[in-house]
Amino acid sequence: VREACADGMPGGAVVPRDLAFVIDNRMGDCKDHATLLQALLSAKGIASEQVLVNAGNLYKLPDVPVLSMVNHVINYVPSLGLFLDSTDSDAPFGQLPVQVQDKPVLAAAEGVPARTPADDGRARQKMVARYEIAADGSVKGQVELQAQGRFGQPLRLGFKSLSKDRLDTAVKTHFERMRLQGEGSLKSSDPKRRSDEFDYQAEFSAKQVFRLGAAGAFGIGPMLFSTAPVGAYVGGVNHPAQAHASVCMSSHSEEHYEITLPENMQVLSVPEGVAFNGPLVSYESQYRRDGRVLHVSRRITDRMPANVCSPELLATYQEALKPVLDDLRQQVLYK
Repeated sequence: VREACADGMPGGAVVPRDLAFVIDNRMGDCKDHATLLQALLSAKGIASEQVLVNAGNLYKLPDVPVLSMVNHVINYVPSLGLFLDSTDSDAPFGQLPVQVQDKPVLAAAEGVPARTPADDGRARQKMVARYEIAADGSVKGQVELQAQGRFGQPLRLGFKSLSKDRLDTAVKTHFERMRLQGEGSLKSSDPKRRSDEFDYQAEFSAKQVFRLGAAGAFGIGPMLFSTAPVGAYVGGVNHPAQAHASVCMSSHSEEHYEITLPENMQVLSVPEGVAFNGPLVSYESQYRRDGRVLHVSRRITDRMPANVCSPELLATYQEALKPVLDDLRQQVLYK
């Protein structure tokens, strides 16, 4: 069934189609989905209500009612205290897409919560990577990544969208986009399993990653796919502060690296670790060299409330992330 909803639900587009038409033609928008789900639940003796929400960036309804402000229809099941969005074919049962979380609800029935649930804060990612740098500057390695919640779902859907041929060449294509010559293989959990938990394991090799034989420096970060790298948290640190409330959510990400350095690389210095624990952000990094092996770990915990933050809180958050950005800018110096 087609999953789009009537944009703004203008007059004339608010009445669901006949269910027989929807089923026979396998087409319908959000109000048709909601009506069909309500009929299916009713056939099993489960009462439900259709409610209106905004599926855009509106988190507060205006004082003057405007039909276009509630442009999406979902269902509410009172016996379970649960909102359901049947237009999202990949969301695990009981979870709402981000775009309809923490939204004001317009309902004709009594007893329906005034807002949909906020994000549950389960977004987590852990990556363990082992890299070995060869004397000619090539790199081979292994990566293991586990993600859940808001990080696991898009990673799973990304793998689900790949054909077998594209999956077989995904690592090669990834390095080509980085202007490198590389190859490798991937294994993952079942991308068709409707879950927000997903993991993958990969092996790779890439040529001419480092230029050795002269003084240089390199930063440390993921070389393969990562939904929530630590570096992504600081992407907007130096952007101008927003003058309006914006979406914000809590999460956790950590990265662990074991990098074997070549004999012909003389390390001059490695970064120094950082650690702080604030009300909005906690961060810890560690860098340790044991012979030819460099061990690196980074952990960040974001404690921003879900799903909307004031401009003042966002500005405080940006300031709290600056030490993280400074740490990520550190490099390993060598000659």
